Amino acid sequence: MLRQRLTRATGALALALPLALAACSAPTGTTTGDGPRGPAAGTVQATPACPASPFHPGDQIASNYTIGFENYRRGDYCLALPYLRWVAQNDPLYTGAEPSDRNFRRLADTYEQIAARVDSANTTLRRAYLDSSRAVMSQRMAALRAANLPVDEVEAKLDESRFYLTYAADYPDGRARSVQLALEAFRTNPEALTDYQLNMLAQQATAQTERDSVMHVLNRLRLQADDAAYITSVMRTAQNSPSMEAFIAAVAPREEQFTALGQIYAAGVRSQDLVRPYTVAAYELGRFDIVDQVGPLVAADSNDTAMYHRALAASATRAGDVAGAMGHFGEALTRATSPAEQRDIHYQMAALQARSGQAQAAYAHVGEALAIDAQHGPSLYLRAQLIANSVPTGGTPAQRAGYWCAADLFQQIAELGDPVSTSAARRAAFRYNGMGPASSEYPAAGWRAGQRLETTHGFGPCSTTVR
Repeated sequence: MLRQRLTRATGALALALPLALAACSAPTGTTTGDGPRGPAAGTVQATPACPASPFHPGDQIASNYTIGFENYRRGDYCLALPYLRWVAQNDPLYTGAEPSDRNFRRLADTYEQIAARVDSANTTLRRAYLDSSRAVMSQRMAALRAANLPVDEVEAKLDESRFYLTYAADYPDGRARSVQLALEAFRTNPEALTDYQLNMLAQQATAQTERDSVMHVLNRLRLQADDAAYITSVMRTAQNSPSMEAFIAAVAPREEQFTALGQIYAAGVRSQDLVRPYTVAAYELGRFDIVDQVGPLVAADSNDTAMYHRALAASATRAGDVAGAMGHFGEALTRATSPAEQRDIHYQMAALQARSGQAQAAYAHVGEALAIDAQHGPSLYLRAQLIANSVPTGGTPAQRAGYWCAADLFQQIAELGDPVSTSAARRAAFRYNGMGPASSEYPAAGWRAGQRLETTHGFGPCSTTVR
């Protein structure tokens, strides 16, 4: 079954360098446009991600090359940028020794480093700098050819493939372009790819290539690999998959699954082989907007997975349908394939019930989770919070001693050393210690500091120590 491939953007690369260079050259306080030999001297505002920085190029290529390199080496990319650009525009292959493309590589990396500093919301500026990085590498190829220096076409394609895979989130067709470039490199020189690259290409190709082409591509990769075990296993999965969608869901990693299945969904396909794995991939990646959109299209099936029902439960929760969510969690429990999955589902049920004011039911489910894994941090934390919430604020000293029980539990959680919950548990322990009875109330209750005390909270008895 043929799938429409994403079309490549046209014209963007040609315009990218002027766009980003214009952004980098905006003057601050003085008129300092680019002259015929690169940026003019003055104070240059590099980008919104860089502070205004001095730019005072000398007449000697060697000094500008050295300043650019030293700032680049120290990671001062904003300071390095105008000097690296000056060299690239005036004597691009200069090194002080044999000519090479190292200045182009440094300049391309500098654009990427500055792009990383741009606010994530400013996608236009970030793309401008990423596009500039690729434009610089294209200029590199032209400069090498003009100087009659060797050009490694395969290495250039692999470098570009790595770029688009790294920045797939910034380019809608990034993964498809990455795969196409890697395949072009492989066809040009199969021996240029290491086993690691061959395995990665096999994994990526499954999510981007028509099914009829997959086996051919995988077989060529398998024959080239020194250790073909992984690619052979991918081929075996491909042979046993009833559809391209099922193949993608079985082989490709979650991010590639989500991207590839989303492309097929956008093309109008609504088969169960598509919407089932697409719903699960969206859920595991936290794309709940897609879960809400696609999940209802999945037909009821006794073979539905636990993860699918957890996805629908999450969707129902966001819609305020607590009963519906609990129903899906119940279905997920019957399909769970491991104790850890059962534990997580019990915890999710407890958390939903706690938010819905069903404290007793939540306490029961969190107990089920802890019966499976007594050290499960989220369940321990939820149980301690349920206990703390059950203590009456204006109750008797004996009742308010239940806060100490909760504080004991939070302190135990803190001592587990979990990086996520430790600090929060310590703060909670401190808070609930302070909410227990005051020392002035001890005589009337017949207590003394350090004494063991049997008391209760809203879910039963507990033992603690008088503070």
